[in-house]
Amino acid sequence: MNNKHKYYLISGPIIALGLMLGTAIGASIGNIKIGVALGLIFGVIFSALAILLTVYKQKKK
Repeated sequence: MNNKHKYYLISGPIIALGLMLGTAIGASIGNIKIGVALGLIFGVIFSALAILLTVYKQKKK
């Protein structure tokens, strides 16, 4: 499997979980639009961190 596809396998579920969590938080606050925006922001941040850690581990070997 190509390394590019591995990153998509890592980032996809993380962004989806961030989006679901943000939507749940937004629903509890009463504004789903803010929750979706927060979910996307946190999902992208955590996805980028996961990819950076994966690349760092591979280069460390």
